[in-house]
Amino acid sequence: MTEECQKRVIRYRGPATEHAETAIRTSSGTATDHAERTRPGGRATLKPNAQVLAARTDRADNDMENLLLKLFEFLSTVLREIRRFARLRHATEQASSSAVKDENVNMVCGEDCICHISKKNLDEMNNIVWRKIGEWTEDHARHQFYSEELLLLHKKMYDILLRNKAGTRREQWSFSDWCRRVAMHSQTSSTATGQYIDSIDRSKLAETVSYRALAEDIFRNELTREQAQDPKQQFRLGKSVPQKLRSTMNSILRKQLGDPHAVFFIFTHGVPTLLDPEKALYYIDRTRKVRALLQNMLEDLMIWHASMLQSILERQQHPNTAIARMLSDPEQKQWQNERRENKAGAKQYMDHGERLVNQIDSGKRKAEHMSATEQQIIQDFQSRKSIKQHEQACVRRPPPLSNKMLRTQASW
Repeated sequence: MTEECQKRVIRYRGPATEHAETAIRTSSGTATDHAERTRPGGRATLKPNAQVLAARTDRADNDMENLLLKLFEFLSTVLREIRRFARLRHATEQASSSAVKDENVNMVCGEDCICHISKKNLDEMNNIVWRKIGEWTEDHARHQFYSEELLLLHKKMYDILLRNKAGTRREQWSFSDWCRRVAMHSQTSSTATGQYIDSIDRSKLAETVSYRALAEDIFRNELTREQAQDPKQQFRLGKSVPQKLRSTMNSILRKQLGDPHAVFFIFTHGVPTLLDPEKALYYIDRTRKVRALLQNMLEDLMIWHASMLQSILERQQHPNTAIARMLSDPEQKQWQNERRENKAGAKQYMDHGERLVNQIDSGKRKAEHMSATEQQIIQDFQSRKSIKQHEQACVRRPPPLSNKMLRTQASW
């Protein structure tokens, strides 16, 4: 975080666990109650009107305390996914074992198993998250992690994961599932092609192959019958993903990941262990130091998450992205028309210069017989001035994600 941002946090926070009590108990209840109530699928459900009002209040609250609270909710929800997966796994094992009774479930997985964490220890799990957040806010070496801009972006993406546009909460939390689903289609440069090509082109090719594989998956499993029968959304041999299907994919991925461009970060870096419950439990089952392991896994998740937010934010702040938004904004019709006219005029001026040069080269006309205006047009074309003016008037595509990991992940 920036120094100013750190001061704002420290001013109200104090120790991480103390802040957990201060920030959460003001919403009534313990840290466990709050996480249970606010997480997707939590036991308390507000009526639709109350949900909408709560959503409006939350969306307008951009204080640092609320930004950190949203980060806490996101991270604690991921931890609870591990616990839920563990309980389902052991329930399956218990059901398949006739020798084990309900009251002897501890014999199957042990009292220290993550699926047997009590309410008191659930508070400890939440405190693990707060302590880690507190460490990051106080560590000057991590000033690039979770700046105020990144926390604002996270709050917006997290709101998309939790609620629809009207403010009603979604029925199911599927962020982790979709991260793994996207990563499953990731193609490395070695699997994308067997030919020797430049490393940058090889990376782009692998990303293209990954995106098409994901598009085929979504086309088969997520589209309605009407959408699948739409010719504009169907694949054609040797062609790229249809534009209308890309639009449909962006809508689906935005709802499931918070931002459709997150898929390109996942293609490059995969998913951290905490977003893969089966893999996380594999390591948890093989250690007695569960809390220390969870802390290290949480560290990896936060590095991965902050890096993804940074890549998305850099793209959003690029000038080409701002222009692209204005071109699609229905309230910018006048600006769009002026830009379109400027582009047409620049192209006409460039083409006129090219025609005059061709006439001189072919011998149809002589430069000394041309007017001063035509000679100026020729000079602008030969000096590439008119060409550059046309290029500046053309729409430039926003850049791809940088996909840079902020630093090496923690080893455990």
